[in-house]
Amino acid sequence: MKPMRFVFFAIVMSFMLVALFLPHESSAWTMNNYTWLPDNDNKDEDCDICKVGIALLPQTGQTKCFDTTGEPVTCGTGIGKGQDADLKMGVPWPNPRFTDNKNGTVTDNLTGLIWLKNANCFGPQDWPSALNDANTLASGSCGLTDKSDKGDWRLPNVRELTSLIDFGFFGPAISNTVGTGQWKEGDAFSQLQMQFYWSSTPGADNTGSAWYVLSYYGLLTGAAETKSYVCDSSNECNNFYVWPVRGGACEKESNNHQCDNGGKNYKQW
Repeated sequence: MKPMRFVFFAIVMSFMLVALFLPHESSAWTMNNYTWLPDNDNKDEDCDICKVGIALLPQTGQTKCFDTTGEPVTCGTGIGKGQDADLKMGVPWPNPRFTDNKNGTVTDNLTGLIWLKNANCFGPQDWPSALNDANTLASGSCGLTDKSDKGDWRLPNVRELTSLIDFGFFGPAISNTVGTGQWKEGDAFSQLQMQFYWSSTPGADNTGSAWYVLSYYGLLTGAAETKSYVCDSSNECNNFYVWPVRGGACEKESNNHQCDNGGKNYKQW
């Protein structure tokens, strides 16, 4: 009888282990540092995907130390000790920093965000127009051949927009494809303007304004009024540039992932 008891016990334990590690229809499960949530709307074409873990800050890109007159000094000694370039705190940049996907998009290998390669497809716009331009962007426009649909793209929030900044440069404060030098036309982005770019983030002190970034210096310079008004003779107005983005750490994704069988099975392309 003892051998039979052992066999029965082994069979029961096997079923329990299988049930433990299989994803359940009503709960999330984790694989490759991603949490895959149930497809609660029962649409086979999408699923909820969330990156798990601590959001680590990247390095700034600054590689030099300076004294109070702006002269370069040796990092690690004197006034150069404790400066940004001395400590290089944060997640190191990948090499290459950017990947040109040859379909009108550029992937930032540091953040995973996918940017429109053409950084000036729409020209200067007021904020409502900038939001609409990004929200309605799709394959076939702005040099895109990525099969993206309207609604896949968006105006970046202020943190996403500033994530592009390389604080080791100005004019512009954007790095090249590799991430070790300054941006030049087509490397990896095209038509980059040394001007202000809108974010989708409204201001807190004035909710009728939105944050914007000056790509020339890499400055988060403040929030501008979101209502539209005509530029005056000195070209002072609130028409800024539009740089759409898609992807992110937590999103509904229909192009790079798919769910089938009512969201019970998950596949990553």
